[in-house]
Amino acid sequence: MTEQEAPSFAIEKLYVKDLSVEVPNAPAVYLEKDAPEISLQLQTGGQKVGDDIFEVTLTATVTAKIGEMTVFLVEAGQSGLFRIRNIPEDNLEPLLSIACPNSSRNRSPVPDSRRLSCSRSISKPCMRRAPSRNRRPKPDFPLSSRRTVMKRSLCALLSLWAGISLPAAAIEYRTVDSPAILYDAPSQRGIKQFVIHRDTPVEIVVSLEGWAKVRDAEGSLAWIERKHLATRRTVIVRADQADVLKKSEEGAPLAFAAEKNVSLEYLETLPGGWIKVRHRDGQEGFVRAGQIWGF
Repeated sequence: MTEQEAPSFAIEKLYVKDLSVEVPNAPAVYLEKDAPEISLQLQTGGQKVGDDIFEVTLTATVTAKIGEMTVFLVEAGQSGLFRIRNIPEDNLEPLLSIACPNSSRNRSPVPDSRRLSCSRSISKPCMRRAPSRNRRPKPDFPLSSRRTVMKRSLCALLSLWAGISLPAAAIEYRTVDSPAILYDAPSQRGIKQFVIHRDTPVEIVVSLEGWAKVRDAEGSLAWIERKHLATRRTVIVRADQADVLKKSEEGAPLAFAAEKNVSLEYLETLPGGWIKVRHRDGQEGFVRAGQIWGF
């Protein structure tokens, strides 16, 4: 095997793709006295962005809730560009979902951002009083404690990339069932970003009280009302043209060709890196996984 044919794997670049803090129920949430419940979600996703270049994103989300009310939502997404050559199609999925996130854990740019004080980023400096032996502990959950939980959650989230080996998380896809407005926050009072078309596949990053934060094939993140999402599956063509064949083998006759950004119904995943799809006109066939997104 020549050097050109040998499998190769290299990290080209690491960068922070998303870092956000949301408090959708402010200011009412600050009047609550109960302690919030904290949950952590981890997700990975990968896509081909160029010749032998793949982008892999690891997203960590910390959500704090009091009952059904969200106290805050902190999300950090780290991405990397990886050059991958001569790797069989059926080995790409574990490579992108496990090896890529783990290989960057000791080279993360995120710890640099932690040099900034988390306390200055989230809350104003406050005067600290010396503890008093006569002061009774309060039975409620005061605002200062809630801020502390929020700060610690953010710092813990950013620390995930400092050396923790993370398992792969299942990626959840949905299909936009009807044209819908995308927002910058989980509220109709948020800023309207754009309208997403029917049959567009999206990846669910965060689920929250009738809303979902989704990522599209371009990597853009936005909020959508969950009522617009269906469990039926579609994929979208990412290559300039995808050749859909009559059989799941190289050299098979062409069933039809699909242009870039055309949505196809997802039917099943087959061995060897093939995906069975159906066109809206009813034609079925098999396409290479690297030519589409959303499965």
